[in-house]
Amino acid sequence: MIAQQCCAFGVDKLKLDLDASKGFKKVEQITIFNDTSDEEIFVTAKSFSWAMDVKNALLLGPTSDIEIFPSMQKIPARGTATFKVRYSGAELKGEKTYRLRFDQISVPKALSTDPSDTSLKSVVEGKSVVGMAITVPVYVVDFSQKSDAAEKVSAMMKSEASGELTVHVDNVGDRHVEIAAVRIDGVTQKSSLGVVLAKSTRIFPLSTAKVKKVELNVTCGDSSQWVVVSKG
Repeated sequence: MIAQQCCAFGVDKLKLDLDASKGFKKVEQITIFNDTSDEEIFVTAKSFSWAMDVKNALLLGPTSDIEIFPSMQKIPARGTATFKVRYSGAELKGEKTYRLRFDQISVPKALSTDPSDTSLKSVVEGKSVVGMAITVPVYVVDFSQKSDAAEKVSAMMKSEASGELTVHVDNVGDRHVEIAAVRIDGVTQKSSLGVVLAKSTRIFPLSTAKVKKVELNVTCGDSSQWVVVSKG
């Protein structure tokens, strides 16, 4: 399955789950493919810490917890390359979240196409020829610990000053949850709204201004339940 595709290159996974159980260092793989028929591309890989604000803006920061190797690869036309990803941070309780960023690099023809060439590395690291980019979420969890995150979610419907009707979702649990569906007045209106990270709040707009009852299908791993949205 192609998880994301962006012009000349794509990635095979929507997300990565890494097990941080004590003594267990799991290495996951993610495959990048070059969908062009006649050009090779270079792809660099970096990791970032990841959080979200209430309106879904990504908040990224530097991290050394996630190792990606190699950090750069050349992919031939119609070819693929595999990157290995490992968590090397401290022991944790609950969950930590990160993002992988893969940048497509276009190399001027005047430069050598040998990835070990110093001049090429200088161009790549200098970001002067970066093309498209793809990011992939990474969830690091100690799977030896049980979680009831799906039961730690509450939601409230509010009318904003602009007149817009919104749902505020609070996740006080120790793992992220997904809002897999929305049911309005008994009718399922939308598919997934996205995730709410652990100990976070997100605000979702509603497509209608007049409703009597809103329910959210909240999932975490194999756990799933419908949460009734209260009225603020």
